[in-house]
Amino acid sequence: METNDRKKRIRFLRRLILFAVGAAVMIPVMLCVIFAVRYDRAMDALDKSREELTWYKNHYDARETWEAALTAAAAQAVEQQALTDAPESGMGNAASGDSPDMQTGETETEEWDGIRRVYLTFDDGPSTSTGEILDILAEYGVPATFFVIGRTDKRYENEYNRIVSEGHTLAMHSFSHRYSAVYESLDSFQTDLHKLQNFLYDTTGVWCKLYRFPGGSSNTASQADMNELTAYLDRENIRYFDWNVDAGDASGSMSAWQITDNVIRGIGNYHRSVVLMHDASDKGSTVEALPTIIEAVRAMEDTEFEAITDDTEELHHLVGEG
Repeated sequence: METNDRKKRIRFLRRLILFAVGAAVMIPVMLCVIFAVRYDRAMDALDKSREELTWYKNHYDARETWEAALTAAAAQAVEQQALTDAPESGMGNAASGDSPDMQTGETETEEWDGIRRVYLTFDDGPSTSTGEILDILAEYGVPATFFVIGRTDKRYENEYNRIVSEGHTLAMHSFSHRYSAVYESLDSFQTDLHKLQNFLYDTTGVWCKLYRFPGGSSNTASQADMNELTAYLDRENIRYFDWNVDAGDASGSMSAWQITDNVIRGIGNYHRSVVLMHDASDKGSTVEALPTIIEAVRAMEDTEFEAITDDTEELHHLVGEG
């Protein structure tokens, strides 16, 4: 009997020892797992904080650099204004990837009233960017001109009508914007033009009488004689507009700062600046640049934003036109 009790005590002690040994092993392991999880979480939080810190540093450093550079560009534009204030000064040559040798000009007989006018124009819309552009223009109370193409998708119907209802100018930029179709012949040009004109009237109730040629009137892609096309527009009482300031956003690689710099420096050269910009889904930099452009232009003395209307003097690239 005593032997059995002794055996039981020994078995109990063995189990107790094994439990103690197991606990001595498991507790540190469990603590290591807990600490490892907490360490991973802490490192994730630290990495996130570092990323946020880097973003803020880059953002605000870039913003300060941008604002400093923009101030310098605006100052240079104002200085350039003083050089071009004489009524006989020309409008010079405008840069564009579509027509590098274009000629534009204010005639020497034009009278200047001392107000520098800026016409913001947006080609190729409507797009998924149109709403953002319109929101910015509404926030600043700035009118603009939209040279649109034909998008029959119902989701764009609101964009066409917003352009009109918010006081901007709705103008034409061809229905298809396919050079091979638009410029194949005078007949194909007429067909495309009136298809867009009727489409816009059915959509918005506006009978558009303003036009911008894809690539400008000095484009070299047209198989038809551009003089025949401009003469046709004249017979139809449709006025066309080119540009003399190019934002440079036709390619998708231009940064917001570069776009802003191109516009501000360009405006400083002319009494009347028709600014070419683009309204497309891949033009996020254009949307980003727009508020800064507006603020910089408003900082210039005797400078106003206007939308192109039936009374606006035309600006043409074709030599001898304008």
